[in-house]
Amino acid sequence: MKVYLSSALLLVFSMSAQAALMETKVGNKEIEDVKLSESAKLTIGTRSYEMKPLGAGLRYKKVAFLTPNVYVAEFFSPEPNTFSYKKSEALESIGKMKAVGVKLTFLRSVGPDQIIESFTEALKKNGIDVSKDAEMKKALDGLRGFPKTEDGSVITVVGEKLPTGGEIVAYEDSKGQTSTVSGSNGFVAKLFSVWLGNDGGDKGIQNLQKMVGLKE
Repeated sequence: MKVYLSSALLLVFSMSAQAALMETKVGNKEIEDVKLSESAKLTIGTRSYEMKPLGAGLRYKKVAFLTPNVYVAEFFSPEPNTFSYKKSEALESIGKMKAVGVKLTFLRSVGPDQIIESFTEALKKNGIDVSKDAEMKKALDGLRGFPKTEDGSVITVVGEKLPTGGEIVAYEDSKGQTSTVSGSNGFVAKLFSVWLGNDGGDKGIQNLQKMVGLKE
């Protein structure tokens, strides 16, 4: 799939089926029986990046008296040495990268509306009101057509700085459908505050950040 942009500020949404957005090479480490990847190759249109892991962690969610595991998140970038593991600087370092990706391997059934609600809550904790942010609303709307996850389902989220200016976020669902949304500079870092924001959100996100290696 190729994405053509007439303006860095233009919001573009498209869907297609294609080869894996981010192909991963499995390593020897595991979290909750999910084998982690030791490397990945990201392909967006005619551009490709050799991705290295930044870290991985488990996201759980407290529901009433239960704390079910939701997904294992693995983060990648072609520039791993530029990532700051200081919590207050993580997003700033993400914002400077050419590309970044996260692979979410789900451990339970979760519908797209639940995912959008969870992401919206995390963004709000980091000062981003989706109802007032057209780019973030468009980004989350890109998840609405996704199928309900099952144990083992994978959703991939990647961000890229465009050579012509502006940024894009691309998703791939468990069925291989992709969606792409474009936005202005800072768009990718805002979305990645869902996982790596300075406000760690609930204990499940705090646990994920701790396992990735973020520190105060």
